[in-house]
Amino acid sequence: MYDDARDEVIEMMQDLEAARSQERLDELVLYVSFHLADSPNFGMVALNKALFFSEMLHYVEYGHAITGATYTRQRFGPTLHQMLPVIRRLEASHDAVVRNVPVGTYTQKRLVAQREARSSLFDASELKTVNGVLNMCRNFTGTQLSEMSHNLPGWRLARDGEEIPFFTAFIYEGPPSEHELEVSRRLVRRLNL
Repeated sequence: MYDDARDEVIEMMQDLEAARSQERLDELVLYVSFHLADSPNFGMVALNKALFFSEMLHYVEYGHAITGATYTRQRFGPTLHQMLPVIRRLEASHDAVVRNVPVGTYTQKRLVAQREARSSLFDASELKTVNGVLNMCRNFTGTQLSEMSHNLPGWRLARDGEEIPFFTAFIYEGPPSEHELEVSRRLVRRLNL
């Protein structure tokens, strides 16, 4: 009997945590949409890159992503795997709408926030990271942001449709430093390789 009650409480806590994670993800998408609304370059490609860069940068700086959402490799760079369900929820609640906006010779899809996001769901470090990324994104087109994301090891290592793990942000592809080479030489000597 005790085990059944304990299992039920654990399941309820997991459900609450899942709901909180979903709420934070929805609000992060709304936050980015609201704050980039005045940018002429802001479409779905830029939205996905702003979210990805924010999550990855926060992971590097603070050891955890903002929402922990899944990002996958797609043609135009990393894409929020849960984007369609998020958009559906935001549209159903009338918190955002998708609009087709003519931009030059093509039509850009934009998620237009109908209200400000509840920023109280995020701590100061998370907002600082997102705001820094948003300031950077304003200076680039979706195509430029996409090209930048294609230079990241995580995007290059994943196959189309595969998840891009956050830890790939730590992959360094430059030449080893002299110190790293010396440590490697000592290790090779110690192991008689």
